[in-house]
Amino acid sequence: MVSAFLMICTVFAIPFRKFFWIMHNSSTDFNKCLYNNGISGKSIKVFLPMSLIISMGLIIQRHTYKVQRQFTKQHILLDEEMTKSKKLSKLLAEKNDVLSEQALRATLTNLPNRRAFNNKLTQIGQQFSKPKSLAVIMVDIDFFKDFNDYYGHLQGDEALTKVAVLLDGISEKYNAFATRWGGEEFVIII
Repeated sequence: MVSAFLMICTVFAIPFRKFFWIMHNSSTDFNKCLYNNGISGKSIKVFLPMSLIISMGLIIQRHTYKVQRQFTKQHILLDEEMTKSKKLSKLLAEKNDVLSEQALRATLTNLPNRRAFNNKLTQIGQQFSKPKSLAVIMVDIDFFKDFNDYYGHLQGDEALTKVAVLLDGISEKYNAFATRWGGEEFVIII
């Protein structure tokens, strides 16, 4: 009866702790039976196969427990890695947005650059279904090279920044789009 019980435990993979507890409780009855009746050949024929089944069951249960524990640890680690990956993906997307914005702005003047101008012109062209009036104004600072040579590049940068602030104010007032074309050249789309 005990050997049938062990087979059932092994087949249905009863957890090791439960299996051990059940075996502990039933082994006292089995030991009483052996000592009261004496050890006979019949008892040894039952005892030897049963001891093999018990040890095999214990080995299988221990292995199953280790595999389940390892699986649980790996599952937890995988969840942690997925969380990290999601956070890094979000951070990367935010950084890419910042870089995309920076790629469309002139660093010194903080006005949109030539690439932004081309994108805006394409966007305007796609929005027009019928011809509408459009003005493109080119602004160039005369004798800027002479100013830069005489006063220095820091003063030249400050002059470019002041012109950019003025053009940005004009573009806000008249719903226009001011860009830095390059160097001392600016473009306004109205």
